Order: sequence, then C-alpha cells, then structure tokens
Amino acid sequence: MIAEGLKWAKKGSFTLTDQALFSGGNFVINILLARWLPPAEYGAYSLAYVVFLLFAAIHSAILVEPMMVFGAGKYASRFPRYLRALLCGHLALMAPASVILLGVAYGLKRLYPPEAQHAFLGLVLGATAILLFWLVRRTFYVVLDPARAAVGGGVYFLLIVASVCVLRLAGILSTFTAFLGMAFASLLASVLMLAFFLPVWKAGGDSPSFSAAARDHWRYGRWAMCTAAIGWFPGQVYYALLPARLGLEGPGALRALMNFVMPVLQAISALTLLLLPLLVRDRDRGGTKRMTRTMLIFLALFLLAAVAYGSLLWLLRNQVFQIFYGGKYSQYAGWPLFLVAVMPAGTCMTAVLGSGLRALERPDHMFWCYGVSVISAVAIGIPLAARHGLIGALVGLLVSSVVTISMMAWFYARAVLAKAPDWRQKEVVEQL
Repeated sequence: MIAEGLKWAKKGSFTLTDQALFSGGNFVINILLARWLPPAEYGAYSLAYVVFLLFAAIHSAILVEPMMVFGAGKYASRFPRYLRALLCGHLALMAPASVILLGVAYGLKRLYPPEAQHAFLGLVLGATAILLFWLVRRTFYVVLDPARAAVGGGVYFLLIVASVCVLRLAGILSTFTAFLGMAFASLLASVLMLAFFLPVWKAGGDSPSFSAAARDHWRYGRWAMCTAAIGWFPGQVYYALLPARLGLEGPGALRALMNFVMPVLQAISALTLLLLPLLVRDRDRGGTKRMTRTMLIFLALFLLAAVAYGSLLWLLRNQVFQIFYGGKYSQYAGWPLFLVAVMPAGTCMTAVLGSGLRALERPDHMFWCYGVSVISAVAIGIPLAARHGLIGALVGLLVSSVVTISMMAWFYARAVLAKAPDWRQKEVVEQL
C-alpha cells in the first residue's frame, strides 16, 4: 500500500513539474506581453487567444479527450501505433480550421481595430503547431509516464520564453509575431517528444486503422465537441463583449487579471489529466464506489491548494500588480481581483466532477451541464457585463461556474444511484 502511494506521489510530482513548466511558460509570456505591448494590442492578443481556445476545445474534444479514454482502455496495448492515427487526424482537422480562422481574420475589419486582425493572422499560421504540442504532451499521461512529459515541458518553457525575448530584442514583437514564436517553440518540442515513439512506429505488429480510430473518436467526441463549443461560451464570451464598452483594453484587463490565477488553474488541469485515466481504471476494477473515493481525495487536495493560493493572492494584491505589470492594471486590485481569486475553487469542483462523468463515458451529460451554464450566462452574465463592465463579467463567470458544478453533481449522483454496470462485462458485450 505504501509502495503504491509512493509510486503515485512520484507520478503526481512529475505531473506538477510538467504543468508548472508548460503553464509557467504561457504565464511568463502573458506577463511579458502585458508589460511590453500597449493595452490595446494586448487586448487584441487576448481576443485572438480566446478564439483559439474555442478551436483548441473542439480539437481536444475530437482528439485528446477520447485519446485519454480509449488510449487507457481499448488501445492501451497498441498505443504508440494508435497515436500515429491521431497525428493524421490532427492534420486533417487543422486544415479546415485554419481556413475558418483566416476567414475570421479578414472579417474582423468591420468590428475591431487593425490590431485584432494582425493577431488573428498570426494565430492562423501558428495554431496547427501549438495544438500539436497540446496533443503530444498529453500522450504521456495516457501511458502514465509524466516524467517524459516534464522533460518536454522544460524544452517548451525554454523555447517559448527565448522566442519572445528575441522578438523583443529585435524590435519586432507584436501580436502577430508572438503567435509565431509560440508556434516555433511548440513544433520543436513536439518533434523531440515524438522521437520517443519512433522505434515502435517502425516495428511491425497490429495497428488500428485510421477509420476505426476515427469511428471511436466520433462516437465519443460528437457529444464532447458540442460540449466544448458551448462550454467555451460562458467562460470566454466576455472577451468578445467587453470591447463594446471598454475598447480593446477591456479584454486585455480581463486577461491581465486571469493571468494571476492561471498557474493554479493549469496545475488543476494537469492533475486532471492524471485523474481521468486513473478513474477509468477504477471504473473497470471497482465500479463507481472506487471512482467516488478517488474523486473525493483529489477534490480535497485541489480545494486546499486553491484556497491557499487565492488567500495569498489577495493578501499580496498590491505587490503583484507592481511586480508583474510594473503598476499597469493596478486599478483592478479591489473587487475585480477578489472575484478572480475565488475562481480556482469552482474549477476544482468542475475538474473532478467532469472527470467522473467522462470516465463513465457520458459526454452527453457534460453537454447538458454546459448547456444550462450557457443559459445562465445569457440570462445573467451578459446583462451584468453590459451594465457593469469588467465587474459584471467576473460575476457572470462565477454564476456560470456555480450552475455547472450543480448540474455535474446532480448527473454524477444519478449515475452512482443507478449503479453503473460492470464495465469489464460491458466491454466484452460491445466487442461481441
């Protein structure tokens, strides 16, 4: 029992290291861009990035999220060759996505200043490489080898920070070149990490066909894709709405505030990557009872870290604006920062409950959870943002979070009370 605990503690430490490096790189880049770019340009970057997050969520729903389930289950014995099919799927998905982004970039002329279009053009060129790294780094969580993911995260951290600093020293840093720097770091880190699987790809043996993997991913991912699209709305729509009231400085201010909590949010996300395959194994070996016990342990740890982090952020609220932004955005050190500081607690609950529903292969339930959250954003959050600006947007975010948590808890409790079937028997029946 002790040895098992030490093994998972070691994996958890590597997971946190990897996420610290990955999110740390993105965090440093956001801080540097907020310091070095004018507020309007940083707002344009923030606007483009949230649109990128919509495409990233759909990409994750179709490729990454099913991989976390099928890679730990159905394709576990032939995972490296299964990954080869996923890489083909990545390229097939990003080709039309890039065309759509290009159309969005040229359509922005009528809505926003030129800075927004420049940011979107950089995103068009960089999105494929950036999302490739997001896919590749998560493969190591499927095979429960976060140590290699941590190595890749370290390479990514060094490359992305160096890229932006070089652009700054060369005097060509902008919203456009920032995305190109991110793409360069992502592509090189992906190539180095994929080299680990190269010997297995060359070896003979059974390999899942692209069409078979595509069918499995579509069966699971069609609900997850819809969930991703509507799940993006309550959390990111305010970036698109704030320019109407505050100009491009509005989304820049919101992003500057959210930067403070991104490290803890990314750490929770990293441990969730380890949690989902673990819950799938618990599901197969002990059913929902074993799953629930694991979920409660992770939830307690997550909440403890979130409360500690939020409290420290609030106590040091005046210093953090000076340290990170050189005094910029310090007018938001009151209620706006307080509302942001309590957000990680809600993220802990949605991360754990969402992992439980995904492990039960119920992405349809996730869809309805976020569907109700969208209704709350439209009915409450958007009117608040229109009336109260940034404060209203932050309150809207919290309301949507509470609604999502309530719906997830209800669906999961219903699944447990229904006594989910023995999953090993279910898999045998499906194969027959």
